[in-house]
Amino acid sequence: MTILGRQQLVQVFENPVPEKFDVITASTAELKLSGKAYLAHSWWPNYEWTVCLCPNCAAHLGWYFQSGNIQSKTHKSFVGLVLDYLISKECKFHVNLDYARTGTCVWKTHFKY
Repeated sequence: MTILGRQQLVQVFENPVPEKFDVITASTAELKLSGKAYLAHSWWPNYEWTVCLCPNCAAHLGWYFQSGNIQSKTHKSFVGLVLDYLISKECKFHVNLDYARTGTCVWKTHFKY
């Protein structure tokens, strides 16, 4: 799928509730972590997840995934962002459809692929 002019893999995941999410991944993002890390029900084996929130309005945007000891060189991490939440008009931090059309997007500057 093309997102803001860039080809991006969109993966569909389901949690135990069951809720489905269209998720894109990025190497990093300016997000606030909420709560502790969990290994149970992770979509990536051996990766713990922590809920990620918008730093401005605290809307849920996705999850931070980490594997290995955070203090060691074996530590790996990335964020999984829910596509529908990123284009929601409820949070001014992330992109809405108007920003995507005009190319003037604050959200695009807040994470790296």
